[in-house]
Amino acid sequence: MKIAQTPLESYEKDQYLLADLAYENSPWVVPAYGAVVAQNEDYHTFDYFLAKSRVRIEKEIGILQAWWFYLREMWNQMRDKQGI
Repeated sequence: MKIAQTPLESYEKDQYLLADLAYENSPWVVPAYGAVVAQNEDYHTFDYFLAKSRVRIEKEIGILQAWWFYLREMWNQMRDKQGI
């Protein structure tokens, strides 16, 4: 049975697939800067690499926000228990 995906999940999955294909097939990869340089301008490798990076950064920001809200809630509960 196939589980239906939301449009956002489908979009992220597609972006990852495109970015992975572009990254693996790129003519040159410059690891020091994390930049992908394409010989063929029609290939749009750099666009896909940026899309992959953007999705990854958005997920990491989401994780950091979740941790921040969790820690803030724990702090508030501790403060309430101590009557501060």
